Amino acid sequence: MIELSSLINELRVVDLAKNEEQTTKYFLLYKDKLFILDDSSPFRTINSRVKRQVQPHPMLKKRKKWGPLASDDLNDFLERMAELAPDVVVGAYNPYNHGMVVWSMSGVQPRTSLNVKKIVKQLGVDNVTYSHIDEPKSDDKEIEYSPKKMLAGTPDVAFHGTNSNALKDILKFGLDPGRGPSKFATRKIFHPEHIFLTAVFQEALFYAFNAQRQDKRQSWGNFPIVIELEIPDKNLLYPDYDADVSTTSKRYFPKFQDDPYTKSDMKSMGLSREMGKWSYKGRIPASHIKWVYYYKPYGHVWKKSRPETWQKLLQNSDWETIGYKLGL
Repeated sequence: MIELSSLINELRVVDLAKNEEQTTKYFLLYKDKLFILDDSSPFRTINSRVKRQVQPHPMLKKRKKWGPLASDDLNDFLERMAELAPDVVVGAYNPYNHGMVVWSMSGVQPRTSLNVKKIVKQLGVDNVTYSHIDEPKSDDKEIEYSPKKMLAGTPDVAFHGTNSNALKDILKFGLDPGRGPSKFATRKIFHPEHIFLTAVFQEALFYAFNAQRQDKRQSWGNFPIVIELEIPDKNLLYPDYDADVSTTSKRYFPKFQDDPYTKSDMKSMGLSREMGKWSYKGRIPASHIKWVYYYKPYGHVWKKSRPETWQKLLQNSDWETIGYKLGL
């Protein structure tokens, strides 16, 4: 088995930054090359070295005059590269305060990304910041990580977004993929054998609010819920759907394939790691649920309670009473 430390050391650094006094540097990682750039980097060199490295990317190799490769502005070029796919990591760092920002437009999740971990080690970074969409406001919100909290792989604890109408069954039967309708039925996505998980609480919010919106039983008892759970068996983790449809390699979910704009030649499990999302094959028993998070619209805050607390509430109160008790 290959040690993680040896994987992290595989980068080849190409330093094209010319101004040593400049506090902001930029980086671009694709495959095994990490390019270091700044505002004084000559675009002639960027054209010949950086663009030549990224040209084989599935999103670029058939579009020689398209998008980032047609740009002669460094910031515009980097921003467009950051939108390609999770196998391309772009951002900025300050070599003096050892801080790094990942431009996560393509869904890169720094906590689980092996590529981000490689960059952190290479640059000697002390903290990593990235933005996520803060539901339901749809605003960008920054998250900061210490390198010590970055896994470069699968977590022991994960999150699942759902809604309160499903909570009673979840606390009784666990997360059962065969129970209840698909929350993405409008996209004709049905996976009756899989539960979908994310490594980061903030990334589960989209799925929780989507579950609320898609549930036709609009009532007092329909509000977003996030489940925090221990993963029973990591051998039962499979690619996330979004990662799987984005790969150009062999796919795990061949029957339900969108044709997304984002494509990558990384395998789907690798993309799942870079995005921090997986599917779990089979039922996750209720005994593995650690916390239940619920959303309080007033104040835009999330609160959490133990599953036992929710079981008592659901057994002894109706939803209107529960909403009053919880301040919903």
